Amino acid sequence: MNQKTTYLILAAVVVAAVAVWTSKPSRQPEAPGGGTGSKPEPRKLFDPAPSGIASLEADVPGRMSIAATKEADKWRLTSPINAPGNGAVLESIASQVRDMSYVASFKPGAADRPSDELTGLSRPIRLKLTATDGKSFVVKLGNSVPAARQTYVQRDGDDTIYIASGDLRPTFDRPFNDFRNSRIVDFPIDEARSIEVYGEETYKLARSGDVWTIESPVRGRADKTAVESMLRSFAGLFVSNFVEDDPKNLAAFGLAPPGARLVVNCEKRTLKPSTGPADTQPAEPEYDVKPYTVALALGATTGVKRFGRLDDESTPWVFQLQDSAVKPLLPPLFNLRDKAVARVETGRVGTFSVTCRGSTVELTRRDGVWQFASGAPAGIEPTAIEFAAIDEFLRTIRDLVATGVEPPDALADYGFDSPRSSIHLTLEGTPEPVRLEVGRETPSGTGVYVRNVGEDLVAVVKAESASGLVVGPMQFVSRDLARFDRARASKIELEREGQSLEVRSSGGQWRLAAPIEGPTESGTVNNLLADLATLRARRVVGGAEDAAVFGIDRPAARVRVTVDPPPPPPKPVTTQTTQEAAEPPEPPAPPSVYTILVSRVDGKVYAHLEGSKVIGEVDSRVLENLTAELLDRRVLPVQAGQVESVRIARDGELSFEFEKKGDEWELVGEASFDSDASKVSPVASAVMDLKTSRYVDYQASDMGKYGLDRPAVGVTLRMSDGQTHELRVSASGPPGDTSGARYGTIVGSGRVFVVSRDDLSKLDKDVKSFRKG
Repeated sequence: MNQKTTYLILAAVVVAAVAVWTSKPSRQPEAPGGGTGSKPEPRKLFDPAPSGIASLEADVPGRMSIAATKEADKWRLTSPINAPGNGAVLESIASQVRDMSYVASFKPGAADRPSDELTGLSRPIRLKLTATDGKSFVVKLGNSVPAARQTYVQRDGDDTIYIASGDLRPTFDRPFNDFRNSRIVDFPIDEARSIEVYGEETYKLARSGDVWTIESPVRGRADKTAVESMLRSFAGLFVSNFVEDDPKNLAAFGLAPPGARLVVNCEKRTLKPSTGPADTQPAEPEYDVKPYTVALALGATTGVKRFGRLDDESTPWVFQLQDSAVKPLLPPLFNLRDKAVARVETGRVGTFSVTCRGSTVELTRRDGVWQFASGAPAGIEPTAIEFAAIDEFLRTIRDLVATGVEPPDALADYGFDSPRSSIHLTLEGTPEPVRLEVGRETPSGTGVYVRNVGEDLVAVVKAESASGLVVGPMQFVSRDLARFDRARASKIELEREGQSLEVRSSGGQWRLAAPIEGPTESGTVNNLLADLATLRARRVVGGAEDAAVFGIDRPAARVRVTVDPPPPPPKPVTTQTTQEAAEPPEPPAPPSVYTILVSRVDGKVYAHLEGSKVIGEVDSRVLENLTAELLDRRVLPVQAGQVESVRIARDGELSFEFEKKGDEWELVGEASFDSDASKVSPVASAVMDLKTSRYVDYQASDMGKYGLDRPAVGVTLRMSDGQTHELRVSASGPPGDTSGARYGTIVGSGRVFVVSRDDLSKLDKDVKSFRKG
C-alpha cells in the first residue's frame, strides 16, 4: 500500500466519525412520563380508548378515500362504493388505531422535534374512528421511523408529534379492491323460499316448510340435499376479481342481456314481541316477514372466468368468477330432482296390489302380519306368505331411482297405454296412495320407463331394477318347498342320468342298497339331506301347471325321501285294579314320503315337491349334490396288508414288476437296475388311495363297452396276505369329456368309474421313470 492510499483511507474514517457525531440528537426525546430515558414505557395514544367501533374513514392523499361502517361484526364500505368490506383488513386497521401506543413525543418548539420532511405529517394519511357512543378519534399517520417498526403520528387538534409502535403505512399501499370483501353474497340459506334459473335450462323451485319442490317446467320432488348445496355455493360466493364499479356498457361483458340468471327469493322472519298478557297470546308465534331477493347475472366467458354482476341497482359493479364457482350455481335440473321414483317408507305400507299379465293380487297387513286379501293363486292359503318376498318388493320400490326423466306427454310412446305392471300402495298416515306403472324398455334395452301417476313423472330406471316390479301372485307365495326332520329320514330313492339308486339308514349309518350294496360317501348323503330337509326357493317362479316351462316334466333328478314318524309319546304308568283287559296300543303312523323333482333350464335350477302348488328356483348346489356320487368313492377297500410288488403293464409295451426288498424296490429279472424307492412307492399309494369322482356303471357285464378288455394302463398290486388287486385304465373316457378323464375298473369288482387325468399321470409310467437320478 502506498502513502497516498493510506492518507485517503484515514480521511474517509475521519469524515464518517464526524457524520455520526453530528447526527446524534443532543438529548433523548421526551418520554411518555415527561422525562428522558433510554427505555421509555409505551403509553396509549387514546386514553380512554374507544369501547366499540361503529365506523372507519381513511384518506390517503393522492390515492383513495375509504369509508366503512361496522354492524353486527360485519364491515361494509360506504365510500367510494357501497359494498361488503374486507372484515379482516378493516378490523385490523381499526384495532391498531384504537390500541395505538407511543414510546416518545415531541412538543412544538422542542429542540429535537423532527422536521415535517422527516415525519411526513405535512401530508399525512388521515384515519378517523367513530365509536358506538358517537365519539370520534382521529389520527394522522406520517412516515415510518427509519430502521424501526414505528410510525410518526399526530392526534387531531394536537400538534405534538408521537412515535407510535407499529407501522400502519404498508396497509395502505395495497389496491382499493383489497379493502373489499370478495364474498359478494351472504344470506342464510334457510331464508330461501324459491329459486329461479334462466339459461341453457330454465326452471323454478319452491319451498314449503322443509320440503323443496320443482315447480316448472315439470312439477316434481326436489332433492333437498342437492338444492341446499346449490344455495350454499351461492350464499358463499367469492369473486375472482372486480372489473368495473360503474360500468357504462354491460353488453361489453355479455351482461345485456345476461347469458344466465340465478334468482333466490328469501324471507327474513322476525318474531313479533308480545304486547299483551300471556294468557291472551296467540297459540302460534307471529312473525314480521320481510321479503328480499338475491339475484346474479352471468355474462361472457373469458378463459376459465365468467363476467357477472349482482342484479341490483345498488350493486352495479362487474366482477369475474371462476368457472368452477359458477358451475354449482347452474346445475342441470335433473341433478336437483329427487331421484327416488316414489317416496315409500316400507314400514308404513298397509296394503298393496299388483296387476301384471292379466292378474291382480292384493296383500294387506293385519296386526303386523301380511296375508293375501284377494287374488291368491289357486290352492294357496291366504297366510302362505313369503315375508322376505314382500320386503324385497317394497324395498325395490323404495330404492328405485331415476337415471333420467321424460316429459309426461305421449304416454303411449312409453308403453303406458298397456303397462306391463301397475302397482298401488297405501301408506299409513298418508291420504293419497302411491301409484306406479311400468312401461316398455328404452330403445337400448338398458332402461325401463316407470311412471309415478300421482306426480305425473316419467322416469327412466335401470332395467335390472324394474324387473322386480313385474311380478305375479306367485312372487309372494311362501318359498318353503319341503321341510322334514332329517334325523328321521330312513330311505332315499334317487333317479338321475339313467341310474336308479336306493340308500337306507340302519343304526344311524347310511348304506347303498341298490343297485348294489355298499358303503356310502357320507358327506354326499349328509349334504343331500341338508338341502332337502329345509328346501327353500330363491324365488317362486310358477305353479305346478307350469311344469313344462321349467323342465319339471323331464327332471334331471327325482328323489323320494322316506321319513319315519316320531315315536308315540309314552303312556302314563297306571295301576291295574280291575280284570279289564288293557287297551290295545295305537297302530304306528305311516311314514311320510317326499318326492322332489329337480331340473335345469337355461343354467337355472328349479325344484317342485310333488303334490304342492309351486315351482321354485333353487341354488344350483341342490342339483350338484343330487348328482354327486353316493357310493364310497374309494375304489379299493382299506387294506390291512402291505404291498409286496407293483406290476405295470402299458399297451404295446412289455410289462415290468418291482418287488419289495426291505426298504428298497427291485426290478424283477434285473437286479442290477438302480431303482428309486421314492418313485415306486407313490405308484402303490396312488392305487391304494384312488378316489373317483363318480361311478358310471355299478354292475358292468361287458368291460369291452368301456375299452377295459384291452386297457391302456394296468397296475397290479400283490399284498402281503396273498391278495392281488388289479387296476385297469382305458384309452378313452366318457363321451364329450374334455378334461382328459378315462374309464377305470378294479378287476373282479364289476364297477366302472372315472379316473382323472391327474390320477392317471401318477400311474402311466415306463420303466425308465423309476431309475434313480
